Amino acid sequence: MKRLMVSLALSALVSLAAPAATAGPRFGIDFALSPQVGILYAGKAEVGLSGTALAIEPFYQHGILRVEAGMEAGSSPIGWQALAPLRLGARWLFAPFTIEALAEVAPGIALFQQEPLFLIGAGALGRFIWNATPSFGVFANLGIRYTLCPKYIDSSGIDYSSLDLPLSLGVRWTFRAR
Repeated sequence: MKRLMVSLALSALVSLAAPAATAGPRFGIDFALSPQVGILYAGKAEVGLSGTALAIEPFYQHGILRVEAGMEAGSSPIGWQALAPLRLGARWLFAPFTIEALAEVAPGIALFQQEPLFLIGAGALGRFIWNATPSFGVFANLGIRYTLCPKYIDSSGIDYSSLDLPLSLGVRWTFRAR
């Protein structure tokens, strides 16, 4: 009986997610505001708001595959910075909702008056989308990102590394590929 219940539950999950697997290729763009809740700064526990970012993220999706390459700019504990997050992940459609899981690498620069410094981030995020129409949605996501600026210690004597929980709210426009 237990095996039958598990089998039925898995069958229901697969059938609900099936539209995402059969949907044609789509392009779109996400716009988001993302406060960054810091957990660690320079290797020490320091919980608090570590910055806020605005993000513009063009994407491509086909079936359950999702690819994003965007631009994110905002403040951080060491000043202004700009990142180019590259994300790859999967999505599951439970009409009218979509759930996405993405891994990211985010190269960027810390914008200092003296000289811009290279920084790099890596992380993952989960996103929940309400698809108000087939081409418009509203989303929220929670992620985790580790960011490191290797040369910052040379210019300031302070190690810059942070572990943040980016929380984003945004809107999405999607267009069918031709």
